[in-house]
Amino acid sequence: MRRTPTGLLALAAIVAWSPAAKAQTCEPPPSSNEASIFAIRSLGLAFGRGTTIAFEGTGAVRVGAEIALLPKIGDVTATPTSCRPDKGPENVNSLPVFARPRIAVTLPGRLVLEASWLPPVELRGMKGNLAGVSLARASVVRPGLTIVARAHAVRGVITGPFTCSEDDVRDSESECFGGAASEDRYRPNITGADLSADWSRTSGLTLSAGTGYSRLEPRFRVHFRNAAGVLDSTLVRTDLNRIVLFVAASRTFATRWRGGAELYATPDDGATVRAVVDVGVRQGREP
Repeated sequence: MRRTPTGLLALAAIVAWSPAAKAQTCEPPPSSNEASIFAIRSLGLAFGRGTTIAFEGTGAVRVGAEIALLPKIGDVTATPTSCRPDKGPENVNSLPVFARPRIAVTLPGRLVLEASWLPPVELRGMKGNLAGVSLARASVVRPGLTIVARAHAVRGVITGPFTCSEDDVRDSESECFGGAASEDRYRPNITGADLSADWSRTSGLTLSAGTGYSRLEPRFRVHFRNAAGVLDSTLVRTDLNRIVLFVAASRTFATRWRGGAELYATPDDGATVRAVVDVGVRQGREP
């Protein structure tokens, strides 16, 4: 958090905050730091491919795990510019990575349905309950070259002390001093579609490159009770549109196992890397 000169000034800031600490809605513009925070976090949370998509015959099932980097957000960007511009940086860098299990099922018509669920397990004060789903369809252009269209979505909530952490409420020079650690709720609400070209090699290596569109409708509910006992339950909401670019590669080994990685980026927000390792647990039938 941004520091004030003394604990007395911090306490004065808390009192000044109290009249505004009521249920209200703040809608920061796309150019705001709040919007940038949401967009940067969506890079890791979006239900990206993580690897190239495998079409292994109707009924094939793969299970695995994904890990994605959560790009660090600098203090300048992490400082609100619209909803509370006099507040210091938000607590947005608690976790450097994001992990979740995945399952993929090949359906008739060269469709692949993928899903994931992050259970509510607490880590460093953050607890997620997120579900991701995608549906992809392949069109073979020629042997070794496939065009894949895909739609995806992420819904759910992440709770944690984004506004005021435990350290902040113990810090006499913090605006959060004397209050209770916040229990904020963040809903990413990511929906998108993309198109890629996949090149398969006889060695088991597959390369993919593509582009897409993501609609971000993040909703953030503050839940912070300050030293005066006043609850701030402000709802922060904004809607954003992003063009996505990605490249991915995967390789099959030991017959059933597969590993892959994806570079996922938007021109406005930067990039992240996600990796997936999965294993075939059920063989499919050829169409």
